[in-house]
Amino acid sequence: MTVRFRQSSLVVVGQSHVFVAVIQLNAALVVLQYIALEDSRFPTVLLSNVCNLTNKSDDLSVVSEQYYPNIICVTETWLNSNIPDTAVKLGGYNIIRKDRSSGMDGGVAVYTSCSINYCKLSFENFEI
Repeated sequence: MTVRFRQSSLVVVGQSHVFVAVIQLNAALVVLQYIALEDSRFPTVLLSNVCNLTNKSDDLSVVSEQYYPNIICVTETWLNSNIPDTAVKLGGYNIIRKDRSSGMDGGVAVYTSCSINYCKLSFENFEI
């Protein structure tokens, strides 16, 4: 069993399951999702708020090689136009990213397995 704790979330990976939990301010543990690893009828999606993708890409690479999710969604990438896709590439995945145009934080990226066909949609001047 692997237990990982980062910021306010906890991921426990067992031999046959994964569950994701959140630690609330009152220290109560709330289970958000229980996933049986052998259930492969649905695509697997990993969502992570990384707060700087460039220094978390090794961690993301290990998780992607161990569990090979079909889609990896990453928020708070903190990437900009000076950082090429090759700096945050994951083997076996295509990357689509939207960097924040101003400021150093923000940004999102989606990694899709090379086995998935996808179409990139563009929204001009879209920023939240």
